[in-house]
Amino acid sequence: IDLYDEMTKLYNGTYSANGMTVCVFGKESAAELEELVRQKFSPVPNKGLTMPVGDSVSDKPAFWPKEWNRYLLQTPVKDIKEFTFSWVI
Repeated sequence: IDLYDEMTKLYNGTYSANGMTVCVFGKESAAELEELVRQKFSPVPNKGLTMPVGDSVSDKPAFWPKEWNRYLLQTPVKDIKEFTFSWVI
């Protein structure tokens, strides 16, 4: 397997703004966080791709449209810094 070739196929076939969700936590104001997210993520192209649904054992999406665009405020109970990327392969 050519790893570079496979990663390029994954990028071209699934890397599109219409299939992404971002969750941001920070001590900054909501306006500052929104501006940061817009700066960092607005260049991601929207290729209008049909995203894979769930993984090989589920035909249900991870998030239903009724759960999109929610604004949640959380107060952290621990000082933990963690950054995680995950996707279905």
